[in-house]
Amino acid sequence: MERERKHTPSALSLPAPAQPCLSVLLFPSSQLIDFYSECLRRLHPGTITILDAAAAHLARSDGGGAAAIAQPLQLATTPSILIPLNDADPRTPRPPNGAAVGSHWSLLAFHRPSWSWRHFDSAPGGGGGGGGSAAAAQGLVRALGPWLGGGGGGDAPPLCTGPPAPAQANGSDCGLHACLSARAVAGVLSGGGGANGDGDLWPAADAAVAAAATPAAAAAARGVLKECIEAAVEAGRAAAQEARWVPPGLP
Repeated sequence: MERERKHTPSALSLPAPAQPCLSVLLFPSSQLIDFYSECLRRLHPGTITILDAAAAHLARSDGGGAAAIAQPLQLATTPSILIPLNDADPRTPRPPNGAAVGSHWSLLAFHRPSWSWRHFDSAPGGGGGGGGSAAAAQGLVRALGPWLGGGGGGDAPPLCTGPPAPAQANGSDCGLHACLSARAVAGVLSGGGGANGDGDLWPAADAAVAAAATPAAAAAARGVLKECIEAAVEAGRAAAQEARWVPPGLP
């Protein structure tokens, strides 16, 4: 397998957001991404493990965070892993609401048959301009490596490079790009099609992301996702009322 394809992404010149990268929806990106991740879990049951934003942040922290995540989720045997990744420094205390405090979102993916990771980033320079997203990806790869069950001749799975993902058109759509990339990569990794001779699916995943995670798709996704979430909330309210049980905060 070619571990380092010679298409290293170049840094993009994007304006640094004045606040942590948020979607244009009415809630933080972490909530959008967790909602989208749950949808993908239901679309691909049993084939892909998706870490939520809080779990990914914990896995990068000191004090056994990776073990706390890897063992319950059985990462030693799962075929593929998708991780929406925030570049928040794991040494920074999390606020009471648990939201990530970084400035940029990207997608980190692991595929067991090819025994490697791939990072899909719509702004490789990082939302804050310091390359924090790449450092976060590398840190998570190191943290989870010992918990993936061995393979590849006993070596830790490498972080492969490839062609750059489509660049976001502004300083706020990184969360949407991460979601669209996750959907595209999940479709490739769960289907198994498009592998080369040694089982490497990353070229097919790169092509899927290039086609699906575009600025135009992100712009279209804003309104659609908002409608999906509002519909899910309404359906949940109706079901709760029918069962005569209303969760706290749900009128």
